[in-house]
Amino acid sequence: MNLKNKKIFISLILLGLAGGFFYSHLQSQTLGLRVNDPELTLLLNVMDKYRKENLEVVWEGSQSTPAAFWGFSKEYLQRNFKLGDNAKSWIEEHCYRKTDGQIIYFKYPDGSTRPMRDVFLEELAVMRSSKS
Repeated sequence: MNLKNKKIFISLILLGLAGGFFYSHLQSQTLGLRVNDPELTLLLNVMDKYRKENLEVVWEGSQSTPAAFWGFSKEYLQRNFKLGDNAKSWIEEHCYRKTDGQIIYFKYPDGSTRPMRDVFLEELAVMRSSKS
């Protein structure tokens, strides 16, 4: 895996798992984004839910904890979230595969794995239905 792909992937994982602290930071420094964008808020809330979960992020046979990846998440969001983006579409595009095509999984303590995208999309649906 080249350094650019590693940085992009690490950023994605951190964004997904660094949640609360990252969201607080976004509220104080918008990074050129409108924090009151409802889709960005939903996206951050979905990702925030998993930042302290007892799980690992798995790709290409490698595993890591959320804390190991936090430093890249701000940059990834800044470069990839655009005003008007839809949270569901953003998750589908950015939370499933690395740029080299490798699927990103959550690995749970029981050894089971699920694609990160699927977990985030289910949580997004729950959050959207609870708002209705």
